[in-house]
Amino acid sequence: RIRYFFGGLFLLSVTSFTLYVSTIYNEAIATSNSEIIFNSVIILFIMEIDELFYDICMAINRNWAERISLKPKSDGEIQSLRNEIKELRELVLHMQDGKEASHDCA
Repeated sequence: RIRYFFGGLFLLSVTSFTLYVSTIYNEAIATSNSEIIFNSVIILFIMEIDELFYDICMAINRNWAERISLKPKSDGEIQSLRNEIKELRELVLHMQDGKEASHDCA
């Protein structure tokens, strides 16, 4: 139960901070009440898109979305993620080498 309490407290603090930052941002750039409302609607729209994107990811591949959004549970999962990162780095370096070679030929 204590984990839920601290999780809820963390969520409340993040939400409060977001509200505070949004308020400061709106006061800093808005010159009229209509601009404040317009900026608030844009912020809410972006937050809604974020929620919809998460729902789409959950619908397409629930295991992937849960794996990405949750902290790894074991050392095996951490090692698996490290191996995956290493493979991706090698792939990116290989792709960059290929691009540099094609630029040299041109």
